[in-house]
Amino acid sequence: MTLKPASENDWDFAKEFIATYQQEFGFTLHERPIIVDDIRIRGIGHSLKTSCPDVYAEIASLKLATPPAESISSTAKVYFEGGRLDCPVYLLERLPIGSQIFGPALIIDAHSTIVVAPGCSAISTSEHLVITVGSGKKAIVTAELDPIQLSIFSHR
Repeated sequence: MTLKPASENDWDFAKEFIATYQQEFGFTLHERPIIVDDIRIRGIGHSLKTSCPDVYAEIASLKLATPPAESISSTAKVYFEGGRLDCPVYLLERLPIGSQIFGPALIIDAHSTIVVAPGCSAISTSEHLVITVGSGKKAIVTAELDPIQLSIFSHR
């Protein structure tokens, strides 16, 4: 995975990839072309309304429910790590406030498509769509070592 170079105006991902490759493997393949296999974009949205309620306070006050069946616009086959799954497609403007959608699902509007992966969930509020990745419970970290992971990382 190659991240955007640190400099504000530097968008030379090829140079960054080659430097990261050199650091990780100790050599580069100068004559080989770089193939872009996957592009991931992380976005953070901000509401333009200044009178938005606190999203977590709003969620706590909502009665969460699965959206009614008529909220499903269609279904689509979507590929995830385990294979292709049938996913309901919701139109964002038709989702009632307090809808809780469990993945896999797609939520679309005029400008974007939001993928709710299997094992994740989304809650619609008056101004936001809050996505929880996984169960939302914090994992407990212990000092115990997994012998398989220890072997993999020590022989890397």
